[in-house]
Amino acid sequence: MIEDIFFDIASQFGIEKVPRAPEFFQFNSTEKLLSVEDWFKNILDETKDHCVDFSRTIIESSCWYVEIQGDGAIHLRNVQHGEFDLAIDRQVKSVKGKKRGQGGKLLAIFVDEPKNYATKKMTGRELLRSLTDSVDGLLVHLPNKAAVEFPRSDFRDFNGFAEMCELEDMLLFPANNQIEKLLAATWFVEKNEDGSLLLNWAPDCKQLVHVHTHPSKASSFDAYRLQPMSGHELFQSLLDNQTANGIVVNLISTIGVQPSLRQLFLSRSIVKNIVQGLDTRVGVNPLPIRNTDEISDWLDMRKFPVAGRKIIDAPFEEYTLYRAVVPQGCEISMQEAGKQKETPGPTWSPVFIQSKISPISSDEPSRIVCPGFYAEQLGAHFLVGGSDPRRFNPGSNFLIGKKVDDYSIEQAKRRERWASELLKFLPPGVDTIPRDAFHTAKGASLAQEFPHAAKRDWIEATLKQAQKFTKRWVWFNS
Repeated sequence: MIEDIFFDIASQFGIEKVPRAPEFFQFNSTEKLLSVEDWFKNILDETKDHCVDFSRTIIESSCWYVEIQGDGAIHLRNVQHGEFDLAIDRQVKSVKGKKRGQGGKLLAIFVDEPKNYATKKMTGRELLRSLTDSVDGLLVHLPNKAAVEFPRSDFRDFNGFAEMCELEDMLLFPANNQIEKLLAATWFVEKNEDGSLLLNWAPDCKQLVHVHTHPSKASSFDAYRLQPMSGHELFQSLLDNQTANGIVVNLISTIGVQPSLRQLFLSRSIVKNIVQGLDTRVGVNPLPIRNTDEISDWLDMRKFPVAGRKIIDAPFEEYTLYRAVVPQGCEISMQEAGKQKETPGPTWSPVFIQSKISPISSDEPSRIVCPGFYAEQLGAHFLVGGSDPRRFNPGSNFLIGKKVDDYSIEQAKRRERWASELLKFLPPGVDTIPRDAFHTAKGASLAQEFPHAAKRDWIEATLKQAQKFTKRWVWFNS
């Protein structure tokens, strides 16, 4: 695997190896969320009906120990009425010592592997597939607690939760051959009363379509707005809406359990590419670059830690691979997303690739860095005239000109490069960067709120002003 190369190289720097996991290319995913026991405890401690939450937790779980017979088939216990308590008891008042379990043929499942029963390890989705019509319910064994009965009458949308898990897996772990599944998947979309897409805000972004992987992942306030749509319908509707900047998935809920992801954004650019049969999400393939400056720009765009950052290269005959690493943990995702729970270090970036056989022309715009990032670095979003290119005016005043210090010269060179990169996103004869050229929802939102950020005249004026201060002396009125 590609990542094996970097484990060996990293050892030269004394960097600890990390587990080889499917999510390796996307982001560190070792954050520890609530255990299954804690999930159930939270549910049982509440007084309201939690059948939906209980059902979702059963299907989302990555590990159940399911009781089996000697031949490997699932074993159903014949349970008497009132033998166990109900997992979700709707009765406000209870009679002391009386249990309300309905009984019947129950399948026993365990959070921890039991010593006295033959069991088979299953995921929640595998468990679902084993539930035949003869199963009257589940007998759920929690650590150090009495078993509780979850009758079939309390099951809620098991199949829907299984579909949710399939979709969330694809969002957590982008990979090849997922396009058709993403387009065929069911997404739950917030809409207006007339059936049009409801556009709303999210952190650092505006005019986004709010979608959810399951109705239970939305707030009760938003639930009435939800309508199911296939991925193809959703993506095409977004592209038809010229004011939409992208999609935010599960704004208030996580995607997945362990690992998990919060507030995932899919930009117009990503959506358009998927519809056209090209998946450009981070993690599907190594990120193509023209030069190593692009790596630093992409890392800064994702707020990848700077302290202790090392970029490791792995040269081959036809291409060179690169990867960045820092020893500490971080609170970011390598996909465009909101703030995450901090994960332990080391933190690895995705893999970047620079072709030697068919290199990308330096005249082409970046395929991975959003033009909105360059515009933001140049101050396009500053208010009260701060975006005026003439605002960048460093140096010490003398009678006929300005003397520019070393720091300001370096700053001017950085601004010159950023403006030059931003200018490349303008097609010949076009004076505004196309909306679909913005690789991130945040970048598209910035250009929508500050239109000059995508205009040729502002970009060229910013470039000219930066070039002026790359020299030691600047004449007034030059």
